[in-house]
Amino acid sequence: MRLNIRKEIRKIQQALGITTIFVTHDQEEALSISDKVFVMRQGELMQGGKPEEIYLQPKNDFVAGFIGKSNILYGKVSDNNNGICEINIGDRKIYSKTNEDLPLGTDVWVSIRPQYIRIGNEANTKGMNEISGKINYIEYLGGLVKGELFISENLTLEFEQPVKGNSSPSLSRAQTITGSFEPEDVIIGRNIRRLD
Repeated sequence: MRLNIRKEIRKIQQALGITTIFVTHDQEEALSISDKVFVMRQGELMQGGKPEEIYLQPKNDFVAGFIGKSNILYGKVSDNNNGICEINIGDRKIYSKTNEDLPLGTDVWVSIRPQYIRIGNEANTKGMNEISGKINYIEYLGGLVKGELFISENLTLEFEQPVKGNSSPSLSRAQTITGSFEPEDVIIGRNIRRLD
């Protein structure tokens, strides 16, 4: 019923061309019915813009983690050449595509959406961001499989993978598996925290 009402609100809005302010804590709801979204935290405006800008180009780690699911990690820039930034996160390296000039040693946050991580047969093992670990949680949701990949003591990544065809995916808890994600799917930003 809530989804139907949400759709009707959007239809009425578009048909009448009226300005509507809609306050919600439901991020999906905010993205689906808005022309512009404003993300606030403790009374401070974090970011405003079109829903796709907020989702694809979050200005800070709070917005990246608040709008949609995201794996938020923290590290330091160890290299930045030809638009590819290498980030040390613990004992791992992650590569991100960036236009920003981030000097070596810069503290950064990265956001990797679970749906961009491919595991098992879907993984691109020739990609720059290859990971391997053990599945410590898995749930089958019909057209989607969600889970967590335990990579090291301080690094666990959530993943979401669509189920293709009529066969059930061959993924199970405690299974060791390889995964990957593309540098263009990693959002990166300077780690400047203004609020705790």
